[in-house]
Amino acid sequence: YYAYFDNIATIVIYSLSRHYSRPITEEGPLAHIMISNLVKNATYYNVPDGKIEISLQSDSFTIANSGKPLPEEMDIFESYKSGNHSDSSAGLGLAIVSSIVDAYNFRVQYVFDQKHIITIYF
Repeated sequence: YYAYFDNIATIVIYSLSRHYSRPITEEGPLAHIMISNLVKNATYYNVPDGKIEISLQSDSFTIANSGKPLPEEMDIFESYKSGNHSDSSAGLGLAIVSSIVDAYNFRVQYVFDQKHIITIYF
């Protein structure tokens, strides 16, 4: 199960390294963890028959998934926050993403526009 996410993360990092002005592979295993956590989150919180979209640009990585809106006051990047209170998620995946983004002076943005959209700007 987790090998699937790791394979997707490896493909995304390879693609990013070809487009990004500073090879993302320089970020080491943290880049892999960041992308893997985003893919896992989009998959885990997707709705049945929902879609996941991944977009790579020279200065950004965007992942979007189908789903219902979250409460406006919810900070999805805060530790121990989960979009579904009835699940077993610890709510750490996006907090880890946020920490990695901060460590590399990237920027992260979340919006809901008929789907959940997370963009990492390099």
